[in-house]
Amino acid sequence: MRIGEGGSLLQQTFLRAAALPDVTEILTVTGQDLHLATQHEFRQVNDRGLKTPFILEPFGRNTAAAVATAALHCAQAHGEDSLMLVLPADHLVENQQAFVDAVKAACLAARQGLLVAFGIDPISAHTGYGYIEVDKGSGSAKPDTGWHAVRRFVEKPDGEKAEEYLQSGHYFWNSGMYCFRPGVLLQEMRQHCPEIIEAVSDCFRTSIAAARAGADCVALDSQCFSIVPNESIDFAVMEKTRNIAVVHGQFVWSDIGSWSAIAAITRKDEDGNSGSKNTFFHNSSNCFVYGGERNIGIVGLEDIVIVDAPDGMLVAHRDQAQNVKHIYTRNESVQPKSHGLGNTKRSAWGDSKIIEAAGGVLVKRLAIEAGNKISSHDPGWPIGPWFVAAGHARIIGQSGQTTDRTRGEAYHCNSLDQEIVNTSEGVLTILAIDNEQAS
Repeated sequence: MRIGEGGSLLQQTFLRAAALPDVTEILTVTGQDLHLATQHEFRQVNDRGLKTPFILEPFGRNTAAAVATAALHCAQAHGEDSLMLVLPADHLVENQQAFVDAVKAACLAARQGLLVAFGIDPISAHTGYGYIEVDKGSGSAKPDTGWHAVRRFVEKPDGEKAEEYLQSGHYFWNSGMYCFRPGVLLQEMRQHCPEIIEAVSDCFRTSIAAARAGADCVALDSQCFSIVPNESIDFAVMEKTRNIAVVHGQFVWSDIGSWSAIAAITRKDEDGNSGSKNTFFHNSSNCFVYGGERNIGIVGLEDIVIVDAPDGMLVAHRDQAQNVKHIYTRNESVQPKSHGLGNTKRSAWGDSKIIEAAGGVLVKRLAIEAGNKISSHDPGWPIGPWFVAAGHARIIGQSGQTTDRTRGEAYHCNSLDQEIVNTSEGVLTILAIDNEQAS
């Protein structure tokens, strides 16, 4: 998603890390289906040419597994005494210098063998964040070094508790960012969650053995990864260890973890409303609408979030928007089948979007960027008839023969066709008709 300035949230996180001194590589743990799209995002902003290895998960197993696998990689590639900075990719951070200062303080603490969390001053009684209670000003605190001793981690509180934490002055929001030596983290996991680190270690070894030598990514084996417990790094380690400190992050921070969080950072009208360009408000206040091309009218509503997606709609009170997961998981059997209609998928060559789905047939729009090409091995390859809506295409067959197509001209791809090359100066746009099962 592109929120705020400076590219996507992923690119902003990459640039925030790349600007730090002494960074040698940026390791990404993500889903296997997001590998090519993430590589593409990085290429657009990786001016320093930093190494960008990947660990690819076949499915999610929460943050304990992701961080443990990253620590195993870093210990193997850089040594157990190297330093790791863990950054979720969905955060907004303002004031880069304050962020750099916080990382410097965290590195000092991590070099002394501590696990280090980044705490943010709470500005409201937010019930969507975890909290960290600290010993501010106590004998065990170390304000001169930039970090504090931790009393306890607190899960997301109710409104009354959150207000109590806000007024006490002894709590930070838990940002979910961490710094530590990989050897320290692995030792803490052996002590506090041995079943997780043992399962992750076995899976990592199996997957490394199967990986191509010198490859820039490791695809985790789905069979052994399936037995890894599904727990957060907070619950598995941070809430249990005593070997932890918190650094005060004096930068503006937001965890874009809910639609109400996105609503909070968008530009609003005089009544506190914000929405897509085709949204119209009347006698309404503090409403947020995320929609597409069609017009949306909001009349007589207050504090409502509306998300209008091609294959579903969410209507929620702003204070309850983070509970959308309960709707999604209530009964999987009644969830509507999603074709990904309207969703744009990024790839290394450009992007694709399903613009119509009916009777088992999908109509896709492929946008191949200038100088790029799509091959029959790439996701999004059009199986069936297609025609050029804009630009010029060159089809290179298996035996090297070429065929050119320009605007308004059609073609029929098959398994023998190897590449479609964009030979125009701008974007090559293709409309393709695919069989849903083949796609």
